Amino acid sequence: MIVPYDAQLMQLAKDIAADLDIVLHEGVYASVVGPQLETRAEYKYLSIIGADAVGMSTVPEVIVANHERMKVLAFSVLTDECDPKRLKPLNIDEIIEAANQAQPKLTEIIMKILGGHLGQRMQNAFKEAFEEGYKKVIIIGSDNLDIDASHILEASKALDRNAFVLGPAADGGYYLLGMTIFEPSLFEDMAWGT
Repeated sequence: MIVPYDAQLMQLAKDIAADLDIVLHEGVYASVVGPQLETRAEYKYLSIIGADAVGMSTVPEVIVANHERMKVLAFSVLTDECDPKRLKPLNIDEIIEAANQAQPKLTEIIMKILGGHLGQRMQNAFKEAFEEGYKKVIIIGSDNLDIDASHILEASKALDRNAFVLGPAADGGYYLLGMTIFEPSLFEDMAWGT
């Protein structure tokens, strides 16, 4: 895993941030086993070996995503400065405030990368999957805890006979959508949520 992050997604994030006058920094993120806070000596060591930031997440997820051949882009909000020369006790209120200040900016960047409202994001997912050569594409709702593998297998079999498959939900929406051909008009002229 020489290049864990997708260069196109990284450039897109940088371009969007620049358009929004949001400053992004790039660096080396070191992952440690948590939960823990590093000592002054550990921060110094991590700095010596090239780390710009340290945390307990991101790296394990990136490894798994790369293993699954997913395109990866990661953001980290640094909520406290861990300079071994100026180390001070952590203040949880300051950490929460730093995270809260970053949240709207990061959300804006991510929403623009993903394509805005739900319909655009779903359209983008189908478009990208078909461009990568997939013959059947199925998306599922992440808010439906009752879906299992049998629903996806049934949808896949239905796509052997039909160009489209829809799994209707009790609320009037749907929990699953599948296609064998990309049809962008399905996502147009509709009121979509976020």
